[in-house]
Amino acid sequence: MTTDISQYTEGAHDSLGGVYVERNRMRAGLVRQPQAWRWSSLWRRERGAKEEEAILAAWPVPMPSDWLERVNWPQTLAEDDGAQ
Repeated sequence: MTTDISQYTEGAHDSLGGVYVERNRMRAGLVRQPQAWRWSSLWRRERGAKEEEAILAAWPVPMPSDWLERVNWPQTLAEDDGAQ
């Protein structure tokens, strides 16, 4: 299986794909907020020690300053379908 990275880096899709990925555990009912999943990159960025954050790869585009807020915005079924 290959992943088309363009859906994460072009135009309006640059944050939609990332939001979809960051919300996976919440959608599965494992946590109430995406940043609560201890083993996620979002948790590492928000709450992890510098050593934990350091293992994360750089984003291919600049991360929006309101990323945590975007990830926690209500997401519609149409947005979920469009990111798959």
